[in-house]
Amino acid sequence: MNFIKILKTQLLALVVIFVLFSNIARTSELPSDVVKQIETQGLVGLIHGADPETGLYLLSYHLPGDFFARYTISLYARSRDTQIKETLSSLHRGDKVEIVGLVGGQETPQPHVRLIKITLLKAYVPVVVTPKEEFKKTLITKAELQAIGKVKAIVHAVGGEGKVVVIEYADNIFPLVVSDTRVSKDLYRGDLVEVEFNVQSDPRQPIHLDAKSIKVLEQFKDLNEKEVTYEGRLTLFPASPTISRDVWALEFVVAPGLSRYFTLVNFEPNSNGDLEEFDKIDAKLREAWTAQSAEVLGARNKFINLKVKVRAHGKVSVVSAAQANAQIHLKADDIQFFE
Repeated sequence: MNFIKILKTQLLALVVIFVLFSNIARTSELPSDVVKQIETQGLVGLIHGADPETGLYLLSYHLPGDFFARYTISLYARSRDTQIKETLSSLHRGDKVEIVGLVGGQETPQPHVRLIKITLLKAYVPVVVTPKEEFKKTLITKAELQAIGKVKAIVHAVGGEGKVVVIEYADNIFPLVVSDTRVSKDLYRGDLVEVEFNVQSDPRQPIHLDAKSIKVLEQFKDLNEKEVTYEGRLTLFPASPTISRDVWALEFVVAPGLSRYFTLVNFEPNSNGDLEEFDKIDAKLREAWTAQSAEVLGARNKFINLKVKVRAHGKVSVVSAAQANAQIHLKADDIQFFE
């Protein structure tokens, strides 16, 4: 048995697990040297989110020398800074950029940077078969949100020990500012919640909400270690600057307009130290995907095959509040296709 190879395989699996877990900042207050860097020579990071329609732009930054220190920074420009706004609107998730600007929001759970300069250093282009179409979400206005006042939503992220909760509702993402954190501080990404809110008058974009109450309807962590059988459309999270290899998942619809994504994995090495079963899963799903590659929908950080539906049986793993997606640990034979 090649113990060195097995160790390397397990380390690789841990890296894959980490990048799948860590799609959101675990802390919000920027170190003083990072603030100085942003305001002087510039800071290099990756675009975490870019939505020209809603004005939501986020930069992800890893602190050198500390693998687990990751920050998410909101980016914005003054209305008269048209060149910067044009650059922002051209960016995509995964793009490598350098920013210079003025740091604000240190008194809030989410640091903000008013950009003075932003430079695209390297564009991220996923190697995926050209999708049939790009996902088009239904935009919701402030007036519509205020009239609704209460929604069921999926937790996308939690920051500042619960002082800010980012929610997904009707294919939109909204920052929710929370005063009473007794519930929000213990939320997991993927929790199903009912939120009552007011709409902030400022800023105009992106829309911010003030929480009046948060009720947990389903706790994602309750699925940990449970045997499940789920069905949904085959989804691909392609290899990127933050994911070391293509990762397959199924889309599980929780409620109309609300979905969770379960990655389909197996990190158990064989006697030679290879991830043989993981490779079998990849080969099986890739073959089905390729056969229907003309029916692929591009959706933010993932691609969804409109024709390939999978049924997967295995054990769920939810071990981190910031975990990007839950995992279903299974074998290739535990995956079936259906119409």
